[in-house]
Amino acid sequence: VCKKETEQDITFIEMGKEIFYLSKNPLAWKEAKEYCENKGMVLAEPLDVLGLKKAITDNDHADYHSWLAGRGNGVAMVWDSSGDESFPHNHAFWEIEDGIRHPHDITTDSCLDMRPKNKDGPLASQDCDHTKYAICECF
Repeated sequence: VCKKETEQDITFIEMGKEIFYLSKNPLAWKEAKEYCENKGMVLAEPLDVLGLKKAITDNDHADYHSWLAGRGNGVAMVWDSSGDESFPHNHAFWEIEDGIRHPHDITTDSCLDMRPKNKDGPLASQDCDHTKYAICECF
């Protein structure tokens, strides 16, 4: 499943035992999740967020905001597959807004967004209906 289809459509990133597939098809979060699953993968839950940020930047995908598998549950941002808290409010990976490092929102309508160009932190939360690229993970 984790094979290149066309050079124009996708890019694969290998990081240790993890392999990520970077889509260039903008989709809402739910559709991004389905897109990954239809390809036999899952929306990514990277072990090394900063490593993935660097790899994405090195692969000329830095301009693309992309969905990861995190979703708000009203209390915290959690990984979709496990329900485990992915990043607490004050985690160093959140972008800074109005001088405060935190996700924008953690409601059930909020999903985890990677923004590789952010200098202060590569992660943000955004309404799940926005369209972004999918970062899928092979397993």
